[in-house]
Amino acid sequence: MAKKQRNYSFKTINWRYAFGEIAIVSIGIMLAFQLNSWRERNSNRQLEKSSMLVLMGEVKKDSAIFHQYYMQANHHKQDGMAILQMLNSEDPNAHYDSLANCFRRCGYYSGSVLHRSAFQMMTAQGTLNLIKNDTLKNAIYSYYDRTHKVVEIWGTFEKQMVDEVVPKMYQSGVIDDEQVLKTNGLRIFYKEKMFIDELLKDENKGRIAVYMRSQNDMINVTNLNRRINKKLLDDLKKYVAKL
Repeated sequence: MAKKQRNYSFKTINWRYAFGEIAIVSIGIMLAFQLNSWRERNSNRQLEKSSMLVLMGEVKKDSAIFHQYYMQANHHKQDGMAILQMLNSEDPNAHYDSLANCFRRCGYYSGSVLHRSAFQMMTAQGTLNLIKNDTLKNAIYSYYDRTHKVVEIWGTFEKQMVDEVVPKMYQSGVIDDEQVLKTNGLRIFYKEKMFIDELLKDENKGRIAVYMRSQNDMINVTNLNRRINKKLLDDLKKYVAKL
Protein backbone atom coordinates (compact mmCIF):
# COMPACT_ATOMS: atom_id res chain seq x y z
CA MET A 1 0.00 0.00 0.00
CA ALA A 2 2.85 2.37 0.93
CA LYS A 3 4.62 1.51 -2.33
CA LYS A 4 1.55 2.45 -4.37
CA GLN A 5 1.31 5.72 -2.45
CA ARG A 6 4.93 6.59 -3.22
CA ASN A 7 4.44 5.82 -6.92
CA TYR A 8 1.32 7.90 -6.94
CA SER A 9 3.14 10.90 -5.36
CA PHE A 10 6.01 10.56 -7.85
CA LYS A 11 3.63 10.46 -10.79
CA THR A 12 1.59 13.42 -9.59
CA ILE A 13 4.60 15.82 -9.48
CA ASN A 14 4.24 18.59 -12.04
CA TRP A 15 7.58 18.15 -13.77
CA ARG A 16 6.95 20.91 -16.25
CA TYR A 17 6.48 23.35 -13.41
CA ALA A 18 9.52 22.00 -11.55
CA PHE A 19 11.77 22.31 -14.58
CA GLY A 20 10.42 25.78 -15.10
CA GLU A 21 11.37 26.74 -11.56
CA ILE A 22 14.85 25.29 -12.02
CA ALA A 23 15.25 27.15 -15.30
CA ILE A 24 14.18 30.43 -13.70
CA VAL A 25 16.63 29.99 -10.83
CA SER A 26 19.43 29.03 -13.27
CA ILE A 27 18.73 32.01 -15.51
CA GLY A 28 18.69 34.29 -12.46
CA ILE A 29 22.09 33.00 -11.35
CA MET A 30 23.51 33.39 -14.87
CA LEU A 31 22.17 36.94 -15.13
CA ALA A 32 23.67 37.79 -11.73
CA PHE A 33 27.06 36.48 -12.85
CA GLN A 34 26.82 38.39 -16.12
CA LEU A 35 25.80 41.57 -14.30
CA ASN A 36 28.71 41.25 -11.89
CA SER A 37 31.03 40.54 -14.79
CA TRP A 38 29.74 43.58 -16.68
CA ARG A 39 30.14 45.77 -13.60
CA GLU A 40 33.70 44.52 -13.11
CA ARG A 41 34.60 45.13 -16.77
CA ASN A 42 33.05 48.59 -16.63
CA SER A 43 34.88 49.39 -13.40
CA ASN A 44 38.19 48.20 -14.87
CA ARG A 45 37.57 50.21 -18.03
CA GLN A 46 36.90 53.37 -16.02
CA LEU A 47 39.99 52.74 -13.89
CA GLU A 48 42.08 52.11 -17.00
CA LYS A 49 40.81 55.24 -18.71
CA SER A 50 41.36 57.52 -15.70
CA SER A 51 44.87 56.11 -15.15
CA MET A 52 45.75 56.45 -18.82
CA LEU A 53 44.58 60.07 -18.85
CA VAL A 54 46.89 60.86 -15.93
CA LEU A 55 49.74 59.03 -17.68
CA MET A 56 49.05 60.90 -20.90
CA GLY A 57 49.13 64.20 -19.02
CA GLU A 58 52.57 63.40 -17.62
CA VAL A 59 53.94 62.33 -20.98
CA LYS A 60 52.68 65.63 -22.35
CA LYS A 61 54.52 67.50 -19.57
CA ASP A 62 57.65 65.58 -20.56
CA SER A 63 57.25 67.02 -24.06
CA ALA A 64 57.76 70.52 -22.64
CA ILE A 65 60.86 69.37 -20.75
CA PHE A 66 62.34 67.77 -23.88
CA HIS A 67 61.74 71.05 -25.70
CA GLN A 68 63.50 72.88 -22.88
CA TYR A 69 66.48 70.49 -23.11
CA TYR A 70 66.63 70.99 -26.87
CA MET A 71 66.48 74.79 -26.69
CA GLN A 72 69.05 74.92 -23.89
CA ALA A 73 71.53 72.69 -25.76
CA ASN A 74 70.97 74.60 -28.99
CA HIS A 75 71.60 77.95 -27.29
CA HIS A 76 74.71 76.59 -25.59
CA LYS A 77 76.00 75.28 -28.91
CA GLN A 78 75.39 78.64 -30.62
CA ASP A 79 77.05 80.51 -27.74
CA GLY A 80 80.06 78.17 -27.86
CA MET A 81 80.43 78.72 -31.60
CA ALA A 82 80.10 82.49 -31.16
CA ILE A 83 82.78 82.51 -28.43
CA LEU A 84 85.26 80.65 -30.63
CA GLN A 85 84.53 82.91 -33.61
CA MET A 86 85.07 86.05 -31.54
CA LEU A 87 88.25 84.66 -29.97
CA ASN A 88 89.61 83.88 -33.45
CA SER A 89 88.76 87.33 -34.79
CA GLU A 90 91.37 90.05 -35.41
CA ASP A 91 90.47 91.93 -32.22
CA PRO A 92 88.82 89.73 -29.54
CA ASN A 93 88.89 92.64 -27.06
CA ALA A 94 86.35 94.49 -29.21
CA HIS A 95 83.83 91.75 -28.46
CA TYR A 96 84.13 91.77 -24.67
CA ASP A 97 80.45 92.40 -23.91
CA SER A 98 79.26 89.70 -26.33
CA LEU A 99 81.90 87.27 -25.09
CA ALA A 100 80.91 87.85 -21.48
CA ASN A 101 77.20 87.35 -22.22
CA CYS A 102 77.79 84.14 -24.21
CA PHE A 103 80.11 82.79 -21.55
CA ARG A 104 77.60 83.47 -18.76
CA ARG A 105 74.92 81.56 -20.65
CA CYS A 106 77.28 78.61 -21.21
CA GLY A 107 77.67 78.34 -17.45
CA TYR A 108 73.90 78.05 -16.90
CA TYR A 109 72.24 74.66 -16.73
CA SER A 110 68.63 73.86 -15.90
CA GLY A 111 68.03 70.16 -15.37
CA SER A 112 64.28 69.66 -15.05
CA VAL A 113 63.19 66.18 -13.94
CA LEU A 114 60.90 64.08 -16.13
CA HIS A 115 57.60 62.89 -14.68
CA ARG A 116 57.08 59.23 -13.70
CA SER A 117 54.67 59.21 -10.72
CA ALA A 118 51.72 58.03 -12.86
CA PHE A 119 53.76 55.14 -14.26
CA GLN A 120 54.90 54.17 -10.76
CA MET A 121 51.31 54.28 -9.49
CA MET A 122 50.01 52.15 -12.39
CA THR A 123 52.83 49.66 -11.89
CA ALA A 124 52.12 49.37 -8.17
CA GLN A 125 48.36 48.99 -8.68
CA GLY A 126 48.70 46.61 -11.62
CA THR A 127 46.68 48.98 -13.81
CA LEU A 128 49.13 48.53 -16.68
CA ASN A 129 47.96 44.92 -16.95
CA LEU A 130 44.52 46.22 -17.98
CA ILE A 131 45.98 47.53 -21.25
CA LYS A 132 44.99 45.08 -23.98
CA ASN A 133 47.33 46.52 -26.61
CA ASP A 134 50.64 44.74 -25.99
CA THR A 135 52.53 47.01 -28.39
CA LEU A 136 51.42 50.10 -26.47
CA LYS A 137 52.15 48.44 -23.13
CA ASN A 138 55.69 47.58 -24.24
CA ALA A 139 56.17 51.13 -25.55
CA ILE A 140 55.18 52.54 -22.14
CA TYR A 141 57.64 50.27 -20.31
CA SER A 142 60.39 51.13 -22.82
CA TYR A 143 59.71 54.86 -22.47
CA TYR A 144 60.14 54.84 -18.70
CA ASP A 145 62.80 52.13 -18.39
CA ARG A 146 65.01 53.28 -21.30
CA THR A 147 64.18 56.78 -22.51
CA HIS A 148 63.96 58.23 -19.01
CA LYS A 149 67.24 56.53 -18.11
CA VAL A 150 68.95 57.99 -21.19
CA VAL A 151 67.73 61.47 -20.25
CA GLU A 152 68.97 60.99 -16.70
CA ILE A 153 72.43 59.94 -17.94
CA TRP A 154 72.65 62.84 -20.40
CA GLY A 155 71.46 65.28 -17.74
CA THR A 156 74.32 64.17 -15.50
CA PHE A 157 76.72 64.50 -18.43
CA GLU A 158 75.44 67.97 -19.28
CA LYS A 159 75.90 69.14 -15.68
CA GLN A 160 79.40 67.67 -15.76
CA MET A 161 80.16 69.65 -18.92
CA VAL A 162 79.11 72.87 -17.19
CA ASP A 163 80.91 72.07 -13.93
CA GLU A 164 84.13 70.62 -15.32
CA VAL A 165 84.63 71.64 -18.96
CA VAL A 166 83.57 75.29 -19.07
CA PRO A 167 86.61 77.30 -17.85
CA LYS A 168 86.32 78.44 -14.23
CA MET A 169 87.06 82.14 -14.31
CA TYR A 170 86.76 82.56 -10.54
CA GLN A 171 89.69 80.14 -10.14
CA SER A 172 91.97 82.37 -12.19
CA GLY A 173 91.17 85.66 -10.46
CA VAL A 174 89.18 87.05 -13.40
CA ILE A 175 86.03 87.76 -11.39
CA ASP A 176 85.53 91.45 -10.57
CA ASP A 177 85.05 91.18 -6.79
CA GLU A 178 83.95 94.80 -6.49
CA GLN A 179 81.02 94.17 -8.84
CA VAL A 180 80.23 90.91 -7.02
CA LEU A 181 79.80 92.81 -3.76
CA LYS A 182 77.55 95.36 -5.44
CA THR A 183 75.27 92.61 -6.82
CA ASN A 184 74.90 90.53 -3.65
CA GLY A 185 77.35 87.85 -4.71
CA LEU A 186 76.62 87.39 -8.42
CA ARG A 187 79.88 86.04 -9.89
CA ILE A 188 79.12 87.12 -13.44
CA PHE A 189 81.30 90.20 -13.79
CA TYR A 190 84.84 89.90 -15.12
CA LYS A 191 88.01 91.98 -15.30
CA GLU A 192 87.89 92.69 -19.00
CA LYS A 193 91.56 92.29 -20.03
CA MET A 194 92.15 89.23 -17.84
CA PHE A 195 88.90 87.64 -19.02
CA ILE A 196 89.88 87.86 -22.70
CA ASP A 197 93.43 86.68 -22.00
CA GLU A 198 92.14 83.69 -20.05
CA LEU A 199 89.74 82.63 -22.80
CA LEU A 200 92.46 83.00 -25.43
CA LYS A 201 94.54 80.29 -23.76
CA ASP A 202 94.64 77.18 -25.95
CA GLU A 203 93.52 75.03 -23.03
CA ASN A 204 90.37 77.07 -22.49
CA LYS A 205 89.62 77.41 -26.20
CA GLY A 206 89.85 73.63 -26.36
CA ARG A 207 87.43 73.33 -23.44
CA ILE A 208 84.92 75.56 -25.20
CA ALA A 209 85.25 73.46 -28.38
CA VAL A 210 84.62 70.22 -26.41
CA TYR A 211 81.66 71.82 -24.70
CA MET A 212 80.21 72.97 -28.03
CA ARG A 213 80.49 69.43 -29.50
CA SER A 214 78.85 67.97 -26.41
CA GLN A 215 75.88 70.29 -26.94
CA ASN A 216 75.55 69.08 -30.51
CA ASP A 217 75.40 65.49 -29.20
CA MET A 218 72.82 66.60 -26.64
CA ILE A 219 70.69 68.06 -29.43
CA ASN A 220 70.77 64.76 -31.38
CA VAL A 221 69.88 62.69 -28.34
CA THR A 222 67.10 65.09 -27.33
CA ASN A 223 65.62 65.05 -30.84
CA LEU A 224 65.45 61.25 -30.70
CA ASN A 225 63.76 61.38 -27.30
CA ARG A 226 61.31 63.99 -28.56
CA ARG A 227 60.28 61.68 -31.40
CA ILE A 228 59.81 58.78 -28.97
CA ASN A 229 57.79 61.01 -26.66
CA LYS A 230 55.57 62.28 -29.49
CA LYS A 231 54.93 58.76 -30.81
CA LEU A 232 53.92 57.50 -27.37
CA LEU A 233 51.69 60.51 -26.76
CA ASP A 234 49.91 60.01 -30.10
CA ASP A 235 49.42 56.28 -29.39
CA LEU A 236 48.04 57.02 -25.92
CA LYS A 237 45.54 59.52 -27.35
CA LYS A 238 44.29 56.98 -29.90
CA TYR A 239 43.99 54.24 -27.29
CA VAL A 240 42.15 56.40 -24.74
CA ALA A 241 39.75 57.63 -27.45
CA LYS A 242 38.59 54.03 -27.94
CA LEU A 243 37.94 53.33 -24.25
